[in-house]
Amino acid sequence: MPTCKLTLSTVQKAKCPPGKTQEFYRDTQLTGFVLVVTAGGKRRFAYQYRPPEGGSHRQIPIGNYPPLHLEEARLIAIGLAHKVLQGTDPQEEKAAKKREAEARQVARANLVFERQWPAYLNYLSKTHPNGPRSEPYVANVRSFGERYLLPHFNGTRLDEINRELVRELLDNVDEEKVSVPKNLFVCLRSFLNWAEAEGIIDRNPISKMRGPAGVEARERALKDNEIQAFWAATETLSKPQQACCRMLLLTGGRLSTISEEFLWDRLDRENAQAIIPRKKTKNKKLSFAIYLSRQSIEILDEIAGGSIWPSSGPVFTNDGFKPLNGFSKLKKKLDAAFITPIEPWRLHDLRRTFATNAQQCGIPIHITERCLNHLSGTFSGIVSNYQVFEYEPERRVAYQAVADRIYSLVEKQP
Repeated sequence: MPTCKLTLSTVQKAKCPPGKTQEFYRDTQLTGFVLVVTAGGKRRFAYQYRPPEGGSHRQIPIGNYPPLHLEEARLIAIGLAHKVLQGTDPQEEKAAKKREAEARQVARANLVFERQWPAYLNYLSKTHPNGPRSEPYVANVRSFGERYLLPHFNGTRLDEINRELVRELLDNVDEEKVSVPKNLFVCLRSFLNWAEAEGIIDRNPISKMRGPAGVEARERALKDNEIQAFWAATETLSKPQQACCRMLLLTGGRLSTISEEFLWDRLDRENAQAIIPRKKTKNKKLSFAIYLSRQSIEILDEIAGGSIWPSSGPVFTNDGFKPLNGFSKLKKKLDAAFITPIEPWRLHDLRRTFATNAQQCGIPIHITERCLNHLSGTFSGIVSNYQVFEYEPERRVAYQAVADRIYSLVEKQP
């Protein structure tokens, strides 16, 4: 290996001897700085050193001449020499940077929407801090993802999502239901809130974005003649379906609560109550008691086959193992059973119908709200944190009064 002072003239005149593939010219001014000349006449600079921990010599490429100038290469070699003197292995440092770059590339690839969406669904159904979300809720979120979010954001990293992309998504929603854009926006915002909380992105880009306008609050409640028609229509359903629908009207409970959370081990016939655990309630504040009227107990006795109720399993079930489902088809079956069609209605309207009947029975509004387990209205704000009195006697009267009124209407129907 020739040793010489590397100058511009030396670099330009250096050659590779015949019979060799390359020749190294070692600089006399800077130890480790070398010029490598190939048999084809190509020239490149490099830096050779022995690792701080010992071992064989290593070589770090600096660059080709030209375009890299001799003095630029020398400055780079000086920097590498300082690192070696400080105990740093430049080759290992370079390898570490490469590994970091590859890890960043993998991380960036993992940031794409379609890779994070399944983790969010798993979070909702299994690891949510307030308990797993209900199956219908998760199914609704999954549907939004499959129908709208995944097609629109496929291949898009979460840190690339911005308001413009979201507006484009919402503008392209071709849906008759005006509630879809609003609910879709809420779904996406919740997903990005989760991503921010998990440290996947630094911030949710739409946390303060104004979403689409929602639909006006429904005021639909079944009138007396419609209650009679509804009750008659339930005669066309199976016994479990019939009992579930009538219990919705008699208790004012949410569909998911009555259909999924009414389990025999949560019902107490002696004390005439059904206890819904805190994590299974919508507001997640306190466990909630639904007090059973005489008529509700009669319905449950019929389902149980007597006054001794089962000790486990769902109350409203077709197979004894899974709660009822398929309420969209059930609703269509009810509508078809009306002798005279009524104004458009939903099963959730039965909850509002319960509240309306409670008012007609003279039940105070705050008692009605407690029967519905509402923490808005009378019990909103700070009151919801401090007012935890259950009003059990008053609520028992309310449930019974509504049931009595419903049955008085049913008995009067032609």
